[in-house]
Amino acid sequence: MYRPTVRYDKKIERYVMHLKFNTDLTYNQIFRAAIFTAPFNPYFLKLMEGHKKHENVIIPKSPWYMSETELWKGDYFERMK
Repeated sequence: MYRPTVRYDKKIERYVMHLKFNTDLTYNQIFRAAIFTAPFNPYFLKLMEGHKKHENVIIPKSPWYMSETELWKGDYFERMK
């Protein structure tokens, strides 16, 4: 399992902290939800388009569907134990 270290600005830190304390989600679930929904977000896709290494590369499509909520909620990881 990939476990990245995430570093970000204080503004983002405060936002994530507010999400954590105002929802029933864990920090892991918040980050997984952000990554899970990113490929469906036109702003994210436009941002990625602007950072392609080569003009002819294609930003990959998501291999999952928005209905596969177990991928970000953690149900999938719990079943793997």
